Amino acid sequence: KTINYVTQLKSRQVVYVRYQQADGDYGSYNAVINKDYVYGETVSWSRDADACYNAASISYTAKQEKTSYVSVTRKQYVQNVYVKYQDANGNYSGDWALAKSQNLYYGASFEWSYAGNVCYNAASISTYTVTGAKNHYIYISRKKYSVSVSAGIGISSVSGSGSYYYGANCTVNAVVKTGYTWRNWTGTYTSNSKNYSFSVIGNVSLTANAEANTYYIVFHPNGGSGTMATLTCKYDQTYTLPAMSFAYPSHPCKYLGWNTDANSYYAAYTEKQQIRNLTSVNGYTFHFYAIWDYAPDLTCTDRYFTLYEAQTGVITEAELLRTVTSTDREDGATQIRVKNYSANTFTGLTGSGEITITYTTTDSRNNTTEKQAKVSIVDTGATKEGPIDFDG
Repeated sequence: KTINYVTQLKSRQVVYVRYQQADGDYGSYNAVINKDYVYGETVSWSRDADACYNAASISYTAKQEKTSYVSVTRKQYVQNVYVKYQDANGNYSGDWALAKSQNLYYGASFEWSYAGNVCYNAASISTYTVTGAKNHYIYISRKKYSVSVSAGIGISSVSGSGSYYYGANCTVNAVVKTGYTWRNWTGTYTSNSKNYSFSVIGNVSLTANAEANTYYIVFHPNGGSGTMATLTCKYDQTYTLPAMSFAYPSHPCKYLGWNTDANSYYAAYTEKQQIRNLTSVNGYTFHFYAIWDYAPDLTCTDRYFTLYEAQTGVITEAELLRTVTSTDREDGATQIRVKNYSANTFTGLTGSGEITITYTTTDSRNNTTEKQAKVSIVDTGATKEGPIDFDG
């Protein structure tokens, strides 16, 4: 019997195709060919490559029933992340470093993140769908920290405040006020160095501190006697000079105040005067000397006159002062008077006698010295006026 292969000898040909998914697994098979083919006929199926899938095909000659399976692979693309880190000077130096490289199937999700640390800020690439090869270049910024500098006691100005990158060098400095001595920095760090440098690894708060200088006042009796406690003073503080408690000199005098010159005749500082900032030098010692204004020295002698001279008005005040002298340490010469002088005291005499008179002198500061002398009157019976010798 003759067979017509074209019309009579046929076989069922089935071709199933499945596609690879973005996670690398495959989906279900689906029939792309499911029909009878004549013996010797070509069975074929194909698909071209695209951005997502590689090319795939199948081709064979139908001879008998056949079931075929085709897996269509998904394309893979490399995803690279390169990073560059900011340095302590704020620059991005050096080469790019590969932080991540991953081959992913088309349609897969890609993301990248850097958590950051005390030095660097966090960085990330948001999730996206892979559709091709891609290189990312990410700058990792360095964290910044604040340096706060303030002026404490005795500080006129400070420098060094600002915002610094992690690891940067910071130098703080201070200007000390007149009358103060540098002490230290306190706060986040402690240092005795006024010009202080450190590496910034976090927020910093510093206070510059200085200490008021100390000076001393030592009191001297300067002719008096006794002792007084030394006065300790701090710069920028007000003090009251203590009351003078020395014993006075033996020579009559008045206390005027204080002077740093022991030989001065005037007071530069008065009793219980308020003082402030006499010097800015730390540890300086002042020597305060008590200033005394001495009473004048008065020199006189007893005088002798005849009754005739007394009665005729020879014994004037000027005559009595002729043999008297006065000197004052501070003023030089001073004016001398006869206390309560009256000419009648002598012109009214009728015989020999002795009269006590008082000489008095006062200096410019009202220091008064008085001395007494005797005036002797002798009745010589003389009727002739004669010259007066030196002693009357």
